[in-house]
Amino acid sequence: MFNREDKIILECLQEGLEIIERPYEVIAEKAGLSEDETIERVRYFKDEGIIRSLKAVLNHKLLGYNSNVMVVWKIPVEKVYFAGKVIANFKEVSHCYEREVVEGWKYNLFTMVHGKNAVDCIKVIEEISQEIGIKDYEMLFTEEEYKKSYMRYFGEES
Repeated sequence: MFNREDKIILECLQEGLEIIERPYEVIAEKAGLSEDETIERVRYFKDEGIIRSLKAVLNHKLLGYNSNVMVVWKIPVEKVYFAGKVIANFKEVSHCYEREVVEGWKYNLFTMVHGKNAVDCIKVIEEISQEIGIKDYEMLFTEEEYKKSYMRYFGEES
């Protein structure tokens, strides 16, 4: 499905773009293509759904955000969409997902809140609770991070 150049482009994209003026020029050189051809291939991958998006990932700890808490919410079905939209708009929230309720676990909305410390996180959670009118939630603070990596589809392993 992918030719040699495509695989090189995709491998470079999964490694992350360099923070330079023309990052696609570097990828193009590695793939043996022009910068314009490389950008066109990336657009094609995006248009075809081969890649969903290109994003910047910040190291939150280097920015001083040392506390993380997953908040699980019990939201009435008719209020999930509203609550999800409201919660997702908080700048301290990086993830907001609806999940099926399973036996023994009543929560259906999962969010990840980041703050400089636990007190900051709790203040944001209380503000969210007030804004959406839901008090049935649990806070699960991160104690230790074991792995932070992404799936690799091309490269040495492929």
